[in-house]
Amino acid sequence: MGDAQPEKFDKVLVDAPCSNDRSWLFSSDSQKAACRISQRRKLPILQIELLRSAIKALRPGGLLVYSTCTLSKAENQDVISEILNSCSNIMPVNIEEMARTCSQDFAFVPTGQECGLLVIPEKGKAWGPMYVAKLKKSWTV
Repeated sequence: MGDAQPEKFDKVLVDAPCSNDRSWLFSSDSQKAACRISQRRKLPILQIELLRSAIKALRPGGLLVYSTCTLSKAENQDVISEILNSCSNIMPVNIEEMARTCSQDFAFVPTGQECGLLVIPEKGKAWGPMYVAKLKKSWTV
């Protein structure tokens, strides 16, 4: 997307493919669990590639939201850390206030990043896990 339409969008959502923990958190299928563990090792590479493409497609001053449905630090915080450490034109956007606003509806756990939130699943509820991070492309490199 980034190579085809560079700096074209003000906002980009990357709802990344992930290991989808919810589908096996409440399942006892050991074959599916083994497959997901194998996939988990490869997914961060794809997620970083998708983010890099999204950053290319984003105009300076534009906002990027990254989301997954996994508890995996490797697919969440580590992916965002890699982008922040390797892309000098990308800045974190503090979304901690969103957690306070939504705390009656969702259960959050700390991520160690002001730009990221992790919603943990609750049995009997129809959501979680869900990770979301917000980044901004600066005007200068």
